[in-house]
Order: sequence, then C-alpha cells, then structure tokens
Amino acid sequence: MSRRFFTALAAAIGILMVAYGMIRDKDLVFVIGLVILVGVYIVIRREIKASLKDTSSQRPD
Repeated sequence: MSRRFFTALAAAIGILMVAYGMIRDKDLVFVIGLVILVGVYIVIRREIKASLKDTSSQRPD
C-alpha cells in the first residue's frame, strides 16, 4: 500500500475521532483525534515541501 493511502486513512480516522469526541463529550477521544490530525498535517506538509524542492531543482534557469 502506498504512503498516500495510509495518510488518507489516518486523516479519516482522526476526523471521525474528533467528531465522535465532540458529539459524545469524550474528551480523550477528541484529543487523540486532534493529535492524529496534527501528525497527518506534518506528513502532508513534508511531502509538499519535498515535491516543491524537486520541482524547483529540475527547472532550468
């Protein structure tokens, strides 16, 4: 399986945990969901930075 699949799966799980924590007033589930979403954000941010760096290095100037 690809890294994108696991990133998307983790994001979906995080969103569901945050929503469940908000609806059922489960603070621990809500916080764990937020931690997962922050982790997913960091992974996506690193991938975007790496792809931008690769793109700018390939551009002939």
